[in-house]
Amino acid sequence: MKNIFVASIVALALSASMRAETIIEVNVADIKKYEAVEIYRYEGGVGTSVFRDSVRNGRCSFLYKCENFTEDIYYGICLSKRYVSRLRDVYILPDTKAVVTGSGDYPNYWTVTSQHPRQEYSNRKNEFLKELGAEYQDNDTATTMEGMIAQMPRLREVIRKREAQDLVAMREMPVDEYWLMDYEWSTRIVSSKSKDDPERVAIQELYDKLSESDKATPIGRRITENLFGELHVPDVGDKFKDYDMYDAAGNVHHLADYDGKWRIVDFGSYYCGPCRMILPIVRYLYQRGIDKKLEIITVTKDTRKQFEEMAANESYVSPLWNDHEGEDGIFSEYRIDGFPSFFVIKPDGTIAKKWKGANEIRILNVVKEAYAFPEPVFKTENGVTKIVSPAFADFHGILVDEIEIHRDSVVLYCTVPRTLTKYNIASTFGLYVNGLCVSRIIGSSIGLDKTVSVPMGELGHCRLTFEPLPSGTILFDFIESQSDTAFRVIGLNVAE
Repeated sequence: MKNIFVASIVALALSASMRAETIIEVNVADIKKYEAVEIYRYEGGVGTSVFRDSVRNGRCSFLYKCENFTEDIYYGICLSKRYVSRLRDVYILPDTKAVVTGSGDYPNYWTVTSQHPRQEYSNRKNEFLKELGAEYQDNDTATTMEGMIAQMPRLREVIRKREAQDLVAMREMPVDEYWLMDYEWSTRIVSSKSKDDPERVAIQELYDKLSESDKATPIGRRITENLFGELHVPDVGDKFKDYDMYDAAGNVHHLADYDGKWRIVDFGSYYCGPCRMILPIVRYLYQRGIDKKLEIITVTKDTRKQFEEMAANESYVSPLWNDHEGEDGIFSEYRIDGFPSFFVIKPDGTIAKKWKGANEIRILNVVKEAYAFPEPVFKTENGVTKIVSPAFADFHGILVDEIEIHRDSVVLYCTVPRTLTKYNIASTFGLYVNGLCVSRIIGSSIGLDKTVSVPMGELGHCRLTFEPLPSGTILFDFIESQSDTAFRVIGLNVAE
């Protein structure tokens, strides 16, 4: 009896501990095209892969324990190989279990069972869209850039059909809090379009489904403002609008803190891979001293916990702020609907440029336009003239950090200011004066015509040695070849 009593106590304790866990249970079969089942965790609107289990004999079964789970988090499940399938949303309440079952290579045909009320909404909407999800997945299998370009027309057509079917789903489904959240996002996306734009008109027609009590809620008022308010999205030529933003220590900051300087405002997120791609170039530019005339300010709307982790782990050298107001703060004012998004602000406070997507070349062009590269420094030691941060007129793909002029050679210390995996220095490099090559390359710290790998998160650096320049040279061009895509720096000034 004693043993039975002890066993019962242990069983009850194990049962209680299981109930205290948040678990996703997966049992899927008949998988033919993919190698693994993958789970993504979404927090702050951006997802990151957190678990991957192999498909064996067409089957995959596992329990995934959701660590550090909060009610702001949800998950996505997909199949993966060299590419991933369409994701299926999984919503789960704390201390409960969500179950994913099904068969075949299309997660949009699987069954997701959860106590979370949003899962019911997601499942209902999936029923309207699952066939288009399968069609998109069948066309989204490219593993090369050429393949991606070739399949884009087909993918665009599927996306167009999905958008149309999405409107059908919204018309057919009842209005609840999750429908309103979905609808508010759609109205935000189209709010910057003209009022006779067909997409905006179609979204606006759904407004008739809202009751007066729906319209009176905070989300209902945002929907009304998005569709019918006199909303002006900040554009080139406008004055920027400022907000309170906070650093990791909780101190308040404003864009106006840098009045008189150029500012690049980078709207990003901790979980945004492309956002991290530009970190190496930002660090490099700050090492060059561009912050005397220009600041690159990163602003996130992540949770405070995420923001604190970002500040602790990413080693930012430039201002890093968080918009605690999220959708109701600067992100809403500037209608940020994708990461990273960039706004360039002139010293007088007007918006000069804006774009979406990580693009080091655009950042570098702003630095050049702002004349933010530091003034050159000349010094002579032991008969060698050194020029730190030499002045130049234009560049493509490579920058010169320092020039050394020796009696028998010229040495350039260079940086490839792009996040590349590989690059090489060609034996065709030369120094040109008035269009004529006056000095050929004779050596490189990484070899000539040899491909060099660049570790992720770093930039390429090299030391290049050339024949001596003709006596009295003041300006020269540093050119790889006559190709438009070749490395070059034009108008390097070696006269003090």
